[in-house]
Amino acid sequence: MSTGGDKYKGNPVQWLVFFAFLVFFTWAFQSWAITPAFRTAMISLFATPSAHKKAESGASVVETDDFVLDMSSNTKKVDANGNGYDKDSGEWIIRAERLGEEAIHIQPWVTFGIFSLFFGFIVAVIATAMLPRPIGYISNKIEREIDNTINRIDEQTGDKISREEIERITAANSHDDLSPIEKQFGPVIVSEIEDVRQARKWQRAKPLVFKGLRLYMTRHFAEQYANNVQGFAYGGAAILIVIIGIRGLKFIPPTQPSILLAAITLEFSMLTLLAVTLFYTEEEQRMDKLMRNLEESSEGQKYELINLVRTSQQQQRDLAAMVDYIQRQTDNLQRMADALTGANREYIIQVAQRAVTEYITAETSREITEKVIREKVDAALANMFGKQQQLGE
Repeated sequence: MSTGGDKYKGNPVQWLVFFAFLVFFTWAFQSWAITPAFRTAMISLFATPSAHKKAESGASVVETDDFVLDMSSNTKKVDANGNGYDKDSGEWIIRAERLGEEAIHIQPWVTFGIFSLFFGFIVAVIATAMLPRPIGYISNKIEREIDNTINRIDEQTGDKISREEIERITAANSHDDLSPIEKQFGPVIVSEIEDVRQARKWQRAKPLVFKGLRLYMTRHFAEQYANNVQGFAYGGAAILIVIIGIRGLKFIPPTQPSILLAAITLEFSMLTLLAVTLFYTEEEQRMDKLMRNLEESSEGQKYELINLVRTSQQQQRDLAAMVDYIQRQTDNLQRMADALTGANREYIIQVAQRAVTEYITAETSREITEKVIREKVDAALANMFGKQQQLGE
């Protein structure tokens, strides 16, 4: 896709010059080509021998009893006797036996204005392509596409071909063999290099305008606007069908064919533009470019998948490390709990011993001792009297 930087941004001077050329050549084609061609065609097709002789003078009005061709700017009306014809300023009038009894009114700018505008556009494109870039609208676009194509070649070849080498092989006087590049990168790169070579020949000699236009049409216009041009052609065909339908329903009188002819010239212009666009569209190269883009896309997806697998593996390793860490922490906590449990048991025993030691003083010791002796004596007496009683029985 082509993109332009600030260096190649259009300026008002370029637009003004292009518009001036467009208006001038549209008017010139209408006045110097369409008008005499229409006059010649009408006379050769419908004029009688007497009208042919009168037309040799080159007058804009050729009028006889059986033929009328009025291409003047005058206004005329039918006289009181019903002779003559009605004519508005700027209309063309033609009346002949083979065209019917009534005069046919042609509005030249409605009938042929679209075709003249199309011709003026084509000539304005060619003319501004031969002007210097600061004032040439199309010249500026071609210069932009030269830089964009070289940048695209640089991106497609990567580090395998240096920028200096690309500048050298795309020079206007370069005759380097491009077979190794074609084997390595395919025919699209070679075609782009050849187009840049031809465009740089145009840079050196501006009259070689079609060498520069080929690069612009092939690398930008045909790629960016092919669908638009095709849509315009279909739209023109739709308008033509509608006009023909209305003409068939008699809503457009036979004496006013300007609208119908305008629709025909519109469709002719759009089909011509479509033909030019298709001429500069390289199908095989576009398919090769599409396949390469798909391959590059597949490579990118493959690398993304590999990175995803690597990321997943790394996450698995991180998870395993985390589980191992948690296990170690659990073991450490268990050992700490066991240690704390053992320490608490010893501590409790020590506390109990201190409590017993503090409780058993000298007085309590005598009381405990007397109590123990008394209990022992009572137990011994009870045991002795119990045995004597058993003997007496």
